[in-house]
Amino acid sequence: MAKKITLQQIAQIANVSVGTVHKALHNQKGVSPAKQEEILALANSLNYYSSPPSLAPSKDCVVAAVFPKPTDNNRYFYQHLWNGIHGKLQELSAFRFQIQDYAFEGGLSQQLYILQDILEHHLLEIQALITVIWNEDTCLELLNQFTDAGVKVFTLCADAPSSRRTSTIMTNAYQTGRLAAEYMSALLPGPGRVIIVGTKRDTTNHAQIVRGFFEQMLEANPLLEIIELYESMNYPEKLYQTLEEFLTRFPNIRGIYANNARTTAGMCSMLDNHTWEHKPVIVGSELFEESVSYLKKGILHAIIDQNGYQLGYKGISVIFEHMILKKEVQSRYILTQALYLRNNLPETI
Repeated sequence: MAKKITLQQIAQIANVSVGTVHKALHNQKGVSPAKQEEILALANSLNYYSSPPSLAPSKDCVVAAVFPKPTDNNRYFYQHLWNGIHGKLQELSAFRFQIQDYAFEGGLSQQLYILQDILEHHLLEIQALITVIWNEDTCLELLNQFTDAGVKVFTLCADAPSSRRTSTIMTNAYQTGRLAAEYMSALLPGPGRVIIVGTKRDTTNHAQIVRGFFEQMLEANPLLEIIELYESMNYPEKLYQTLEEFLTRFPNIRGIYANNARTTAGMCSMLDNHTWEHKPVIVGSELFEESVSYLKKGILHAIIDQNGYQLGYKGISVIFEHMILKKEVQSRYILTQALYLRNNLPETI
C-alpha cells in the first residue's frame, strides 16, 4: 500500500502554504494558474486525491536512461554520471517517477543498437529518453523517431540541436579547451611544443575542445606549436607508444593535454613508469580515483572536471520538472566545469 500523502507534504514540496494547496486542489480563487498547475501535478504524481476524488492517479513516468556501463575504461566518467542519475532518483522516491537503465558496453554502434531496440520493443513503456550524444548526425534520425512517437528526448554531455529534443544538459566543450590552454600557456612562456591527446569517439565534443584549445593558445602564446595525437579504437596502445617516442626524441615537448578521462588514465599510467629530464606540464580530464592519485603524486599538474555526478543529477531534475511538475524547461543548461589543483581537490570523489 502506498504511503499516505498529506497536504502539508505537498505544500512543503511546492513551497506554499497548506491553504494555497487546498485552494488549488478545489479550484478556488487566490492561486495563479501556473502555481495551480504545479500543485495539481505534484498531487497527481504523489497519488493524492481528496474524497470525493478531485484528482485521478496519474500514470507512472518512466525514463529510459541510455549510457555506457561504468566498467573498464568507461568507469572513469560514467560511474559518476550513473551515480548522479540514481542519486536524484532516490530523492524522488515518493513520486511515480522511474528510471529504466539501459547500460551498454562499447561505443556508438552499441548505443544505436540499444536505441533501435527500445524503439521496436519498449516504446510504449517509456515517456522520456535521456542519452549521451557522441555524433549528432548518426543519432539524429533515431532521436526524431522517439519525439515523433511522443517520447520526450533529453540529451546529456553534448547537444543535438538539429533534433527535436526537449532539452540538453552539458558543459561547454569549447570553453573546456580554452581553459586547458589558458592554464598551460600561463606556465609555458616562449616557444616549444605542446601535445593534445585524446580519442575521436566523442566526435562533436572532441572538435569543440580542440578548437577552443587551438584558439586560446594562439591568443595566449602563438610560439607554442600544437601536435595532435589520437587513439585508434582498434589499437589504443599505439597512442601511448607514440607519445613515449615523442617525449624521448623531442626535448622541447613542454606540455600535454589529455582531453578525456579514458586517455588521462592511460597517459598517466605510461608516464608513471618513465622519467624524462624535461618534465612537461600535464593537464588531465575528470576527477576519478586514479587521476586524483596522479595529481597528488605530481604526474598531473591540473585536472579539468565536468562533474559527471552533477550532469546526471541535473539531467534527471530537468526531466522531473518537465514531466511531473509540467514546467517549461530551458532548451539548454550549461553547467560549469572546474579546474582542480592539489590544493583545491574536493574531499570526496
